[in-house]
Amino acid sequence: MVDLQPTTRFELVYMRRREFLPLSESHDVDDTLALDVHSGPPVHERSKRWQSQDAFEMRRITKLQSKTGEVIGYRPMIQKGHGSDRERPNKSFRASDFGGSLDEALRQAKLWRDSTEIKLGIKPGRLRSKTVARPWSGVSLIVAKSTGARSYWGSNHVMGSKPLRAYIGKRSYIDAYHDLIKRIAERDGIPLPEELPSPPPPRDDQYRRMTKAGLTGIPEPSRRRKSRSKA
Repeated sequence: MVDLQPTTRFELVYMRRREFLPLSESHDVDDTLALDVHSGPPVHERSKRWQSQDAFEMRRITKLQSKTGEVIGYRPMIQKGHGSDRERPNKSFRASDFGGSLDEALRQAKLWRDSTEIKLGIKPGRLRSKTVARPWSGVSLIVAKSTGARSYWGSNHVMGSKPLRAYIGKRSYIDAYHDLIKRIAERDGIPLPEELPSPPPPRDDQYRRMTKAGLTGIPEPSRRRKSRSKA
């Protein structure tokens, strides 16, 4: 006998397919594509890591340093996709390429970053492009009540296909969850998000059976606040 528990939604989304323009290898970037770094989007529309103006202006840009620690340039990098299909468009802008000017190297790095964000459909201040559909659910944690507590993540039922399973034990609690998400995405032809969601924790009874069976790395159940009794 098994115990089926529906979980919360996870970040698998339908996205509109588009073709992106090839990235230029030249230092010449169209200034009209660049953002005015002194304006930018409101703070509430930015990722938490770029809340301050200084962080926003330097988003996705790292410093290039010499062996002695001297700053010699800048490298903007933007991640596109996930897993084996992940790409990281990037380009180095060294002061030596601009007459020794670090300011010009940084300006060109920002222009390249801004134009690349536009080509990838990423709104300035956001980590990734905005999805065109709501997330959907369809993964359940299943823990057997028999001795041994066989545990796995199971997919929803799709007509014409067998439910998918990812067993916990062969893989960790989190890895099994992510493995199932990837297989569901492949089965249904859904693009993966850049960051796979974390799995929800098990219920108290599931947690007890899993740990008793010797499974490790299982997150503790969520502690729900008890409602106050009316006087």
